[in-house]
Amino acid sequence: MPFRKPLHTDSSTTAMHFCFVLPSFTGGGAERVTLHLANGMRRKGHRTTVIVFNGTGPLRDLVDEEMPVIDLHKDRLRSAIWSLFATLRRERPDITFSSLGYVNVALLLARRFLPGRLVIREANLHALNDRMKGFDRLVYALSKWLYRDADLCIASSHTMEQALQAHHRVAPTKSTVIYNPVDIQTIRNSLEPQSTKADGIHIVAAGRLTAQKGFDRLLNAFADCAAGTHLTILGTGPEHDRLLNLATELGISDRVDFAGFVKQPWTILASADLFALPSRWEGMPNAALEALACGTPVLATHTSGAIHEVARLAEPDCVAVSKDWDEFVMRLKDWTKPTGTLPRDSLLPATFSLETAIARFEAETSTLVQA
Repeated sequence: MPFRKPLHTDSSTTAMHFCFVLPSFTGGGAERVTLHLANGMRRKGHRTTVIVFNGTGPLRDLVDEEMPVIDLHKDRLRSAIWSLFATLRRERPDITFSSLGYVNVALLLARRFLPGRLVIREANLHALNDRMKGFDRLVYALSKWLYRDADLCIASSHTMEQALQAHHRVAPTKSTVIYNPVDIQTIRNSLEPQSTKADGIHIVAAGRLTAQKGFDRLLNAFADCAAGTHLTILGTGPEHDRLLNLATELGISDRVDFAGFVKQPWTILASADLFALPSRWEGMPNAALEALACGTPVLATHTSGAIHEVARLAEPDCVAVSKDWDEFVMRLKDWTKPTGTLPRDSLLPATFSLETAIARFEAETSTLVQA
């Protein structure tokens, strides 16, 4: 990312030292949010460092050029944990920030030995996940016990905040809502719309190829769409081969494009007639927010986390949330092309702007440090 001249803290804000912790620079929504906040704090004039277990991944370019990055050169949390704790004790930040559940839990287990304040962010509404097993179930159980010990829990929606207070017993004084930041200006400046791949409806979906995202049931629903309809799925993940085989079995492989990970998918999103969100559970879906910023309407399942909050904040007909799966399938089949020339105007409410999120994060952490 091109270097941007740092901004400065206003006279009422004390300069702070932040450490943002990430497992890697893979292309997930939690990683994007973390890096947006880290860049924002550095540009505000705060001392900011990114600590990463393994410094590989496509989002490395999202980090500001002059941002200090400490690469622990470890592949897993269990091999990185002692290096992470030693690095935090050496850096002595005012604020340590994490947004991945298992990293949150590890930091909270060592809370009494770490300097400064610990701020965590929860990215998923696990109460909607009926498929948790093994490690994920263990992390969730520990989070219900430990999250209340964080100095601040950031929720990506009011629904998430209510879940943290109800299921994790997080005190209202220790929780706050900061919507996911979307760099609307960068997205809009990058748009170069291309022709759709079908005369009919062009549908786009995006996310990690896992059971959570529901791409298997999207393919089954898409098989009943008109022959001229085309589907592009952006993302990589462990379900890739199974989804590819499913498309072949359904006889729709000629109408489905598995495009893989695309670092800046905004031109593809802007050229689509619909962004489909078939998730079985979610937090606040970043890809849907970016689609709206590109001017593309969203059709979501009722289990897609806090998308209903986005629907309430957006203009009418920008976000359609189905009451159940049958309604989602019906709307998908009956979708009509939106009017207007490309690129269409942004449909994303200003509440989700990068500037709003950074200002909220700075204010909350400043209050925490000065308390």
